[in-house]
Amino acid sequence: MLLRSLALLLALASPIAFGYWEQVPGEASAIAIGPEGAVWTVGTDRESGGFGIYRWDGAQFRKAPGIAGVRIAVDARGNPWVVDSFNNVRRWSASAWQNLPGWGKDVATGADGSVWSVGLEGGLWQFRGQRFEKIYPGGFARVAVGPDGEPWAVDDKGQLVRRSASGWESVRSGTAAIAMGPNRAIWVLDTAQAANVFEPDVGWLRRGGPFREIAVGPDGVAWAVTQDFRIFRRMED
Repeated sequence: MLLRSLALLLALASPIAFGYWEQVPGEASAIAIGPEGAVWTVGTDRESGGFGIYRWDGAQFRKAPGIAGVRIAVDARGNPWVVDSFNNVRRWSASAWQNLPGWGKDVATGADGSVWSVGLEGGLWQFRGQRFEKIYPGGFARVAVGPDGEPWAVDDKGQLVRRSASGWESVRSGTAAIAMGPNRAIWVLDTAQAANVFEPDVGWLRRGGPFREIAVGPDGVAWAVTQDFRIFRRMED
């Protein structure tokens, strides 16, 4: 209750620009969309391990039994990967939740099937076979995966970075979160909690907020969660 009240006060005290966003039913603390369009959220109903997990059925979010978490990603088959408050990583496999070896702080998937996580020490780990393997050391906070399977990340200084032939390349500063779609759409939340989209011929364009989390679907349409846990979907400009 205290968390919800504080978030609501922050939201009411912040300038809101939702002119091109439509609200959808439900509440969430995090959101993810798979390459094929499946939308999943982390809810606001506290449970052991975090909060309940929900799937959008086209009209409402329905709860998935037996799972709770704080971060979520959705793979190319529409299956969720969940990080809980104990840093366990679990995924839906066939008919059950599977506990995966190791621990993480964030997880992201790519349209090519690749999965990356941020380890407890801040390095980037790639899921290979049946386990995560550390690929890049560093102080990372969030991760996203491009359609080619390459990781993009936000480091602990708020820099958005991506891999290049010479190493990590800085893309922009003042970044809090990133989401990437299979059509190469790139959305970020800046440190002022505003949504920004990258337009190749223009650069970064601000697109409303404030938001706490953002995700991108296969059509490049962004979904976002506000500070007071409302869920919005971007409409055409």
